[in-house]
Amino acid sequence: GGQVVCTSVLPDELCVNGMSFSKRQSRWANSALVTAVEPDEAFLQPYIEEARNLPGGGHPAMAGLQFQRAMEQEACRRGGGNLVAPVQRATDFIEGRPSEGG
Repeated sequence: GGQVVCTSVLPDELCVNGMSFSKRQSRWANSALVTAVEPDEAFLQPYIEEARNLPGGGHPAMAGLQFQRAMEQEACRRGGGNLVAPVQRATDFIEGRPSEGG
């Protein structure tokens, strides 16, 4: 267990990271789902185009940063702003429904 801490650097983007204490005896868990993103995935195409339009004719490899920025902006929007992270209970995720309450 540990805490989820804000690591955002811009007010319209939300980025968080997990911080564990040495004994990990908190009643809270800092957990997430992680997945690989391959450069040839179709959903990356708009971000590749954005990257190409960066000053200096950005390299398509910059698409990953464009994707990250978009995800952090969406997280900010879904959390309601003010550096609030959107959350969902695991049981609700498995059932395909939004979580209610706080």
